[in-house]
Amino acid sequence: MTKETILAVQEYFKQKLINGEFEIKEFSQYVIHIVIDKDFDFALWVSNGSDRLRTYEGEDSFMKLIFNEKEKKSVWKNLDKPLADFKNGDLHSQKLAAYENLRKELNLPS
Repeated sequence: MTKETILAVQEYFKQKLINGEFEIKEFSQYVIHIVIDKDFDFALWVSNGSDRLRTYEGEDSFMKLIFNEKEKKSVWKNLDKPLADFKNGDLHSQKLAAYENLRKELNLPS
């Protein structure tokens, strides 16, 4: 593959993210796992907000994508509501359950 081809493929996936053309597979406190075109998995680091949005190399990202500031804001618009819903729902429940388990383990009053 030539460098131009690789850059074109990276741009294709970045545009899919900017346009909201992806499915969310899984959330965590730090990473959102998404799928593009039903075959290409990406892990996006979201823990530090839109300024630090990037593909997370420690996970199963199909390829590394680097976003400029404008692209980060555009992608973040597509992630903001699902991420807020997750933080206010599942993540809150997970943290509450972990707190309750720790409280019981340490024999602390409720």
